Amino acid sequence: LKPLSMKLNGIIDAAVMGGTAMYEKAFFSDDFRQAHPEEREKLVMLENLLAEQIPLLEVGIKIHDQKKSDDLKPLHDRLQVMFIQMKEHVEHKYGARSLGTEFRVRVGGEGRRSVGGRVGNSMGGSVGRVERAQSE
Repeated sequence: LKPLSMKLNGIIDAAVMGGTAMYEKAFFSDDFRQAHPEEREKLVMLENLLAEQIPLLEVGIKIHDQKKSDDLKPLHDRLQVMFIQMKEHVEHKYGARSLGTEFRVRVGGEGRRSVGGRVGNSMGGSVGRVERAQSE
């Protein structure tokens, strides 16, 4: 669970690198867009990737919630609050994304159910790694 905790913390609470706000400041400003019109396609891809990570992070938060020990509860609670803020911000700016039917994560204990989904083509390789990591 430690690697998942560290990854979620590094993405959701990106205090050191600045997270989404730093990408927005560096690449999504009018100045940058005007100075680099040839990068328009890459900027659209970056916007989509920022939005597409939200449903994957949501699954990660759910898995973390199920598997956390009591000593990880404060971290989890903080991540959950920060994730809700991040999700609202990203979905407002770049649109909501959802997972499709190819992505499956087992949720719960007895009477388990699957949460399904696929994120756009840009995440194909990552989705497979997340699915494999969950099954291990």
